[in-house]
Amino acid sequence: MSFAHPLTSELTVEYLQVNRISAKLDTPIHIRGVLQGVLTLEQVGVRQPWTSAHRMFAQAVANLVTLALVEYEADEARRQADLARERMQAVFEASRDALLLADGDSGVILDANRQAERLFGCARSELVGKHQRQLHPPAQQAQNVGEFSRRVNGKAVQAVTTEIQRGDGRVVPVRIETEVADISDGRRLALGIFREI
Repeated sequence: MSFAHPLTSELTVEYLQVNRISAKLDTPIHIRGVLQGVLTLEQVGVRQPWTSAHRMFAQAVANLVTLALVEYEADEARRQADLARERMQAVFEASRDALLLADGDSGVILDANRQAERLFGCARSELVGKHQRQLHPPAQQAQNVGEFSRRVNGKAVQAVTTEIQRGDGRVVPVRIETEVADISDGRRLALGIFREI
């Protein structure tokens, strides 16, 4: 290595000469095509030519570092997702309104909060997995299925006054507001906000 080489000249006095480094072999570390760092092998003392074995070793170590960084990023993303889920669940549970989260396409209930358990007079486990039409008295089920579909597809007002049927059979008038969210895999989620009237 020449200390006069333009790529290393700025390191000459304060690093290379002080540490008696006579040769460097740099291998880039990329993640998703973006340079994240450089793995450097250095020779101290008398310079020896870098062999293909040295280059293969440097590339193998750089690949291991890349895998470790990708795994760290994935772990961090999972941790952030878990934290976001915990926060959303806390908000979901703390709501004063009865909340039901449904699959926007199928109408199947995915989650219910404590207020929903109180309003519907049954446990969350009895609500989850039901089709949203089953929340209403039999005579109103077909009408409510159509209304749900129109709300999810943005073709109706997001609030409706209707009736639900509790677990004990009692019919209760409610106002339902619906918020729809598109999620990354192309599915839609419908959050039903139920208020007894």
